[in-house]
Amino acid sequence: MISIVLTTWLFFAGNHVRSLAVPLLAANLGVGRSQVGWFSTAFALSAAAASLPLGRVSDLWGRRRVILLMILGGGLASLLMAGVSTVVWLFVFMALSGLATGGFLPTAMALTGDTVPEHRRGQGYAWLTLSAHAGLTVGPIVGGILIQRAGFSSTFLVSAAAFAVAWIVAWRFITNAQEGKPAESPAAETAIESAPSSPPRFSALLRNRRVIAAWLATLGLACGTGTITGIFPFYAIETSYMPQTIGLIMGLYSASNALIRIPVGPLANNRNLRNKLIPASLLGFALALALVPRQPNAVMLTVVLASGAVAVGTAYVCLLTEISDATSAALRGVAMGGYSAVLYLGFAVGPPVAGIVSQYYGYLWGFGAVSLLVVGGALATLLVQERA
Repeated sequence: MISIVLTTWLFFAGNHVRSLAVPLLAANLGVGRSQVGWFSTAFALSAAAASLPLGRVSDLWGRRRVILLMILGGGLASLLMAGVSTVVWLFVFMALSGLATGGFLPTAMALTGDTVPEHRRGQGYAWLTLSAHAGLTVGPIVGGILIQRAGFSSTFLVSAAAFAVAWIVAWRFITNAQEGKPAESPAAETAIESAPSSPPRFSALLRNRRVIAAWLATLGLACGTGTITGIFPFYAIETSYMPQTIGLIMGLYSASNALIRIPVGPLANNRNLRNKLIPASLLGFALALALVPRQPNAVMLTVVLASGAVAVGTAYVCLLTEISDATSAALRGVAMGGYSAVLYLGFAVGPPVAGIVSQYYGYLWGFGAVSLLVVGGALATLLVQERA
């Protein structure tokens, strides 16, 4: 499990150490402010499109092989970006990076479910998502320092180096033995033993109401979290908050999101409890989103966002544990691929919805519209759970 966590941290740190450099490179290539967002969209949509098929490939071909291949893809994208000279190729390489992420994330999540015993899966997903979140946090910090001291091109080389270390760690320590005997519950093991020798079909997963409920909740949740990272900084600037204040608020939001996952891990192992925590967390986050533009000062704004972050971290750990427990190893990769697909789809949908509504009706309605999407995810989850 330690090797999976370390590899995940290195992968996401490598991905995001260049996150600040891509807009700067795009600007140097003549891209206007209104067009910069398309590079993030290319990444998110590529990741969403790749998640399901590559998750299924990991079920059939093996987790380790897919992880190694996706790390190579991410490192190659960084190296190619370092020498890019046209906007079109930068767009293509961002899409390649998204494809690599879309394959890596569900495979690492599936491998965690294969490796960690059922009664400890909540802790496993807590540490896995914490490592990814840590990479998301450390990467931009390192990238900012590199840009200031050595220019933005250096970030692509450091990014490639991080991917290289991740590949070495995965090649050396993630072994086929880890995926040779999945840590299934007794019910899942019985189902596997009595099942036909041919691989289960994807259609069987679409009849799994527990997985569908988790996907719907993830989609609503991702619309909200994407809005926080994509729209909140613009709202804060236009509300006359200083950049350092915005950075502090976002830092506390990220820290709350990350740290809550550790105590939530053991709680997520209890199915009855996590089925209550998932919709409750979504509703709590929706409330926090709706309250963001109503806050009179930075202190209250920080309290609201930190509270929302606690709900977000709780929901993500519970959702991953639910998907893992609801599937056998034979379909866990594609199930996590569906999670990753709706996650990145939500990241791509939430900010445009909030931005368009805010442009015409103000931020109060913009954040409110996305909070309704999160509520929709909670209600859909409750409806599907009731019929399960």
